[in-house]
Amino acid sequence: MGQFDSFADFLAMGTYGMYVWSAFAATFLCLGVLTWHTFYVRKVLRREALKQLARIERIKAARAGRSGSA
Repeated sequence: MGQFDSFADFLAMGTYGMYVWSAFAATFLCLGVLTWHTFYVRKVLRREALKQLARIERIKAARAGRSGSA
């Protein structure tokens, strides 16, 4: 493993192992939360856009029905 004699030494990284691995964990946790949030917001926005589109279509249909009967 290059500069380390064993896998345990690699994990310990001298005395900096706890700092290094917690930094990796925090980074991947933040990236995971950011990815989840992106997909969640996309889903919510898509749902809202479809609702608005359906509302616009209903309004157009109501106007067409009202002007056709007059």
